Amino acid sequence: IEASQDSIRLVVPASFMAAAVAPIIVDPIVNAYQVNPGTSIDLHHPDVAYDQGTNAFAYVHESAWSISDTDVWLATYDGSSGAFIALASFDFTTDDVLEPSIASDNTSDQYLIVARNKPIGEVYYEVIGRTIDATDVSLQSPPVVLGSTFGSPGGGTAWTNYRPSVAGKSQGTPKFHLVWARQFFGASDFRAIRALSITPVVPHSTVTPPSFGAFEIVSNDSLYRDARPTISESSGMSSVAEWRIAFIRERISDSMQSILTSRVADDGTVISAATPLANISSGAWLSTLDISDGLDSISGPAGTHAIYLLAAKFTIGAADETIYLYGVEGDSLFGGRALKWMEPSAPLSRKAQPRVATLASRFTVAYMENVSGSVIRTCYSTSVDLTNVFEWAVSDRRTVVKQLTGGFDFRAPGMSSRFSGGLYGSRYVGVGVGYYDQPTAQWNQWAGVVFPSQGPAPARQYCVGTENSTGDYGFLTMDGTASVSTTKTLMASAMPSSQFGYFLASQGGEGQIIPPGSAGLFCLAGAPLGRYNGGIEVFFTGTGSTAQLDIDPMALRGPNGNQVALSGQTWNFQAWHRENGGSSNFTNAVSLNFD
Repeated sequence: IEASQDSIRLVVPASFMAAAVAPIIVDPIVNAYQVNPGTSIDLHHPDVAYDQGTNAFAYVHESAWSISDTDVWLATYDGSSGAFIALASFDFTTDDVLEPSIASDNTSDQYLIVARNKPIGEVYYEVIGRTIDATDVSLQSPPVVLGSTFGSPGGGTAWTNYRPSVAGKSQGTPKFHLVWARQFFGASDFRAIRALSITPVVPHSTVTPPSFGAFEIVSNDSLYRDARPTISESSGMSSVAEWRIAFIRERISDSMQSILTSRVADDGTVISAATPLANISSGAWLSTLDISDGLDSISGPAGTHAIYLLAAKFTIGAADETIYLYGVEGDSLFGGRALKWMEPSAPLSRKAQPRVATLASRFTVAYMENVSGSVIRTCYSTSVDLTNVFEWAVSDRRTVVKQLTGGFDFRAPGMSSRFSGGLYGSRYVGVGVGYYDQPTAQWNQWAGVVFPSQGPAPARQYCVGTENSTGDYGFLTMDGTASVSTTKTLMASAMPSSQFGYFLASQGGEGQIIPPGSAGLFCLAGAPLGRYNGGIEVFFTGTGSTAQLDIDPMALRGPNGNQVALSGQTWNFQAWHRENGGSSNFTNAVSLNFD
């Protein structure tokens, strides 16, 4: 294996390739390892950052010593090999320190860790932070209070602090930006969002703490509870150079919710104040948000701003937990889609705790899933592209970062990419996840470094379909561009092994019917059907349960022969295959709008 900034080169024997059945699948998990193994203390609340200068993923977590004394630790691992580098304590006092967040400043090779802190004998939580030398994590600045507390119970105005989230920079003058929620106690009992720009000492100092700028009031309205703030991991490339803040607003009078965001330049200047992007319907409850770094290498509906991916977790009704992905451009949302509409999963699956990261030209989302009635819980990572009609398409179907059986559970993951640390061409992503370990009866931390390996996906998925005889759902994606002049590749996976099938094409609409004799959903409707069933076009799934076919837009399959694709046309594709047991089934379908 030869790893570089944006690629992996695998060398295998010629004898293996001669006997292999195409396509050859590269496992997107580069490394997986336990963080801070051997401890007997429960570990919670992971977060991740990447430092380019040392090529390291840094994982922070809580270490629960007692019900009133939680500490925070940092562990670093090589970004290529996964080898352990160092372990250090951010806090090892009798104070209660919770909810750590970490970010990296590429220019100065420093991390900033922030956390909630309740000094012994105190009632409320302040926000503290300290910088750490990425080249030697034992070298740390003195801690500094970034968000104060005020007042006492029953003694007039008082407040405490929640959910600190910190961002770094991948280029330019060293700077961090912190956002958190502040709860005020009194007649209105409201929450508001606060922020600070923080400047590290360069070179790093173990004597002088970082300085911070003017106090930023992101929101301050006693009619609302503003909570769960999150900020992009970094300010991105110099062509973007801004942090994006997102948070959830709840109106105290009737609990109606909305999503708000704010934009801050990487010098700390506020570009746009907190702006409502969407109101949440009364039948849904929004509990988690995460926002990516901005990308200007792809274009949105307006074509004027960087594009961000916003992931939101909703509870709908009594039991349905689902994740929606939205594009954000300027002060507008677009392209909202439920993740379960994009990649097949069980109808009773509950998806929660999304985290997002930015790659060179796409985004990745990590999340938790469990299926009602099942004892299996899984942390997944899925990569998505933005199509030319501004809809989200899955490029790399969900990869298992960590799976648990026996009903044992996860905590929310942390996530960071090499892109956020300044390697703008990289597709490496580090995911940290807390999990309950059955043999040791404690909470541990797991890390997975993921490399989404597929090319761009120009066609969105639709029509989830039904389970096939493997217990999984056949999955179809397209690799390539939307241009009428370039070849695309249809790639189907998760089908029964050693079965025949072929791909279908149509210019018609989208539908869902179960054809006679089939166990699956046929999703191409409204127009004559083309079948790629001539000669070598018929596929055999082999032991890998996969199939692929290159399609030429100058010769797309119609009912009476080949047809030429025209710009503006929409073509839909699906794969049909034989089932184990004699029936047949279908994958999901994809829809491509040609440029």
